[in-house]
Amino acid sequence: VLSSPHLQQLESRSQKLTSTTRTPPSRRSWRRRWGRWRAFGLFSSSLGSRVKGRRDERHDTPMNRIFSFSLIAAAGLLLAGCFEMDETIANVYVVREEGGVEVPVSDAEVRLYALGSLDEDFVGEPRFDTTQVTTDEGFTSFNFSSFYVAGQAGFAVLDVECTKGSLSGTGLIKIVEMETSEVTVVME
Repeated sequence: VLSSPHLQQLESRSQKLTSTTRTPPSRRSWRRRWGRWRAFGLFSSSLGSRVKGRRDERHDTPMNRIFSFSLIAAAGLLLAGCFEMDETIANVYVVREEGGVEVPVSDAEVRLYALGSLDEDFVGEPRFDTTQVTTDEGFTSFNFSSFYVAGQAGFAVLDVECTKGSLSGTGLIKIVEMETSEVTVVME
């Protein structure tokens, strides 16, 4: 003998099977699509996939692929073009000491250079070798922006050599990318 809860379950099942009310076909297809999108992900990486139920083939056209690729490329170029590089500058001040006071040296020749390699057998060709003359304030500026490449780690450490008549002075300057570096050279 079956208990009453079991009988109620059987009756409800039979009513469902014999019921004349059914969901309309438009709702069924919508539910089926929604279930498919939810199962595989609406934006799945199924381009080119022929797996049934993945993506509608009418959306998987070569024109859509080309458009998507060109849109991503254009966005990348726009973002890369928005980066503004600051100038890479080296300022050199040339002074001489006169009675404990630093006096600027005008018309001194300032040479910034760096050798490529310092092998015992072979001294490399200078990577940088540029010369300028100081102003009346004992100042000169070198612009290395054209040598800097974006993404480069570090720039250069250059030797500084200053001469004017019998006076001379040396020093080092570390040039930092996209910044203004300064050094003061005392001539003796």
